[in-house]
Amino acid sequence: MIQGQVHEEDTEFFVMQSFPVFTLIQSVVIFLGYVVLSTTSGIGLAGLETFFPGQTDLALTNVVMKTGEAACQDFRWQLWRAITYQYSHSSFSHMLGNVLLLVLCGINLEGFHGSLRLMWMFEIGVLGGAGAVCVFDSHTRVVGMSGGAYALLGMQLGDVLLNWERKSAPYRLAFIFLLVLVEVMLYLFNPQDEISYSAHMGGGLAGLLLVIVFGRNLTIKTYDLEVQVMRIAKVLLFGLAAFCLCWTLVNWPPMSLLDQVPWCWAREVSNETLFGDGEFHCVRCDGPACMARWSPPLQNESYLVNPKPSSQLWYSGLSALRS
Repeated sequence: MIQGQVHEEDTEFFVMQSFPVFTLIQSVVIFLGYVVLSTTSGIGLAGLETFFPGQTDLALTNVVMKTGEAACQDFRWQLWRAITYQYSHSSFSHMLGNVLLLVLCGINLEGFHGSLRLMWMFEIGVLGGAGAVCVFDSHTRVVGMSGGAYALLGMQLGDVLLNWERKSAPYRLAFIFLLVLVEVMLYLFNPQDEISYSAHMGGGLAGLLLVIVFGRNLTIKTYDLEVQVMRIAKVLLFGLAAFCLCWTLVNWPPMSLLDQVPWCWAREVSNETLFGDGEFHCVRCDGPACMARWSPPLQNESYLVNPKPSSQLWYSGLSALRS
């Protein structure tokens, strides 16, 4: 943390001392890459996934199984997924929203904190989003760079709080509040949309803690309270990172902190004898014995397997999400 005090009339001079190289390059690569690849392939999901299908998205197991593919594969050791998932998006609107957030939040942050610092903070935000997905959405496939984009939003909040004397601070705080309000409204009124809110939360929290611990600060003084805030932020940053890592490595099959049922295979099954009704029920398995029970030969029609899952439980477990 760079310490020192600068007069209010001088602080705005320091805002654009670095040209936003990283922000512009990342935005152009994501935007043009998606437009070209989605147009040529004719598929909404485009990016690195166009070249390496099913190998660059964020996933702990093969939640969407292809024909002839072995179930319950362990992807936890494919560490590149925690970074590469940012380079694919599920739709044009998904990509455009992330690019706009990157540009709106990134340009002034990069000018103030510098290109190199912003770049590694952005990538740690992507990792923070991945860690939150592994803990809260462990049975989903996730694509998109909003972990990093929301890290910039968290950095904006931390930057405003640490540099409140800057004349632009109240306007930036209002902008942050508006974006957070939109996020909350989307979650409350459309809880089944295909958005990974855990990736947003993880990235935003990572960005907030990062800028407190490592960000550039022109107005901080050596007050005990501010030193304690930095210490708490540092403990939270490394403590949460360690928790996400340990949770992911220890729990197999994957288990969500909100559900705490380990499983890596699921089907919707209808059996009036077993369930007492004619509805489809979600069956989740954690190993071969359970999977064999619910995968009978085709001639056995004692129960039906729904090829198109519809229940909310299945939706929350097996959907491909966009971050």
